Amino acid sequence: MQIIRTPYFMTDEEREKNLFCWQILCKEYHADISGICFLDIETTGFSRLYCSIYLIGYTFWEEGGFVTRQYLAESFSEEGILLRKVLDDLRKFQIVATYNGDMFDLPFIKERAARLHIREKEDSLWFDRMVSLDLMRRYRPYKKFFDWPNLRLKTVEASLGAPRKDPFDGGQLIEVYEEYVKSGDKRLEKTLLLHNYEDIVNLLSLLKVERLMQEIRTGRAIDTKISGYTILVNWDRPFSLSVQGKVFLGTKNGPEAVFSFQEGETVFSVRLPQSRERLRYYLPHPEDYYFLPERGEIVHSSLAYDIPASERKKAKPEQCFLQAPEGEYIGGIHFPEGRLKTYRSAAKETAVFYNISEFTDWIGQASQEELSAYVEKLVRLIL
Repeated sequence: MQIIRTPYFMTDEEREKNLFCWQILCKEYHADISGICFLDIETTGFSRLYCSIYLIGYTFWEEGGFVTRQYLAESFSEEGILLRKVLDDLRKFQIVATYNGDMFDLPFIKERAARLHIREKEDSLWFDRMVSLDLMRRYRPYKKFFDWPNLRLKTVEASLGAPRKDPFDGGQLIEVYEEYVKSGDKRLEKTLLLHNYEDIVNLLSLLKVERLMQEIRTGRAIDTKISGYTILVNWDRPFSLSVQGKVFLGTKNGPEAVFSFQEGETVFSVRLPQSRERLRYYLPHPEDYYFLPERGEIVHSSLAYDIPASERKKAKPEQCFLQAPEGEYIGGIHFPEGRLKTYRSAAKETAVFYNISEFTDWIGQASQEELSAYVEKLVRLIL
């Protein structure tokens, strides 16, 4: 069995950015900076019963820099030795970060250690107290935000600009490993190690998500404008990633807004959709109205004192509306009723629209507190 230790060389700026994101996770889980590692395994298949682990690697912080350690079994018979050494070394970590590790990596390690009769009481205690941080599960809610077509690691890496030289996937490497066991060819060994190495260190690239979310969650809007159908928001800090995506304003398959963040910029944009439907303004407090069936009209209860009870009925919410005035309408979000009216196509429809003239006037007259509250709600919807 081989143990390969590789310092992760990066510029001082890259190191500080990665360390900042690393510290976000450590703070969230109350862990020391050296108490977290990013782990990935390579196996000869998906069956924990019949397939074996031949390579395990992890990245961690040590002595002022990131280091990767890989454990490679040079034969199938070394799987138990590899697992025993890895389990001994992993006990110093409080958090093990993976990508889909809750479903694959960690259960595979547990099962193989048990079947090879090398799992000790200390291993079970460590598994019980260790925190599993599965980045696939953590970032699944952001799939729409980043417009990821799927959650495969290479898809997410590519969207975040993570470099990769390795052209293989894990399944293709099974035959490479089998040939390596037979021949001991160092070129094949290099191929195996490179794939695992990039899987691990590229998990650091995924931490860019943590940084951007931190910038969005802890930042605030300092200025808001509207240009045509686009809201322009000046944020109080620059963004660390360029992202463009879509978000539903209301029910799924409803109108979509397109948002855009640009790396290094402090202004982000949200282009709102136009309405092509007949809209209505539904009056607040429909319980205060009566409906007059013969006239097809509604009247406020304070004005219905001289209308016979036989000619009036308590109005239903869907009856309490005014037709929207002529003009252009853009998609919006639910906001406390006030100077800004919202229009809908039906009483129970969750998607709302604004008259663009009214919306532009409101932005020009609203206080910074009102605008910040609106933008905050819009940002929460995007996330």
